[in-house]
Amino acid sequence: MEKFSVKNLLLAEVGERISYPLKMNLSRLDLPDAISAHSAEGKITFTKLEDSILAEGDILAKVTLICDRCLENFEQIINYKLNREYLLSRKEKSEEDLFVDKYGDIEISEAVREDLILATPMKNLCHQNCLGICPNCGENLNNKKCKCSNNSKNKSK
Repeated sequence: MEKFSVKNLLLAEVGERISYPLKMNLSRLDLPDAISAHSAEGKITFTKLEDSILAEGDILAKVTLICDRCLENFEQIINYKLNREYLLSRKEKSEEDLFVDKYGDIEISEAVREDLILATPMKNLCHQNCLGICPNCGENLNNKKCKCSNNSKNKSK
């Protein structure tokens, strides 16, 4: 869990801000099997609004993905923005149930997780020219040419 104190903002004027550096271990997050997250770094800024606190951040997450063509793991940096509004009172209705807790803290782990999933590309490629795997023998064509590649071309003619 990654909590930040916004206690000082609760009594502040509308528009007041406070910023924190973000260094977060992402390995504990419940992510899809195709994403293995390591760490996130960035800066989170909290802004006092009328009845809420706005959390905004620029995040760089280091993840390991599975290439959709060759099925090899590769590391990638995903840069994304966090933008969530946390209500001050639980009497207000919130679609996402995002509230500042009774101690004046905001927990952002779930927001970081959700936005990381959304920022992950739909198609994951280890590199732009990835050749993938041979559909006949399963050889990774990035590493070596398989012996059946010429035969499969001849069979399709």
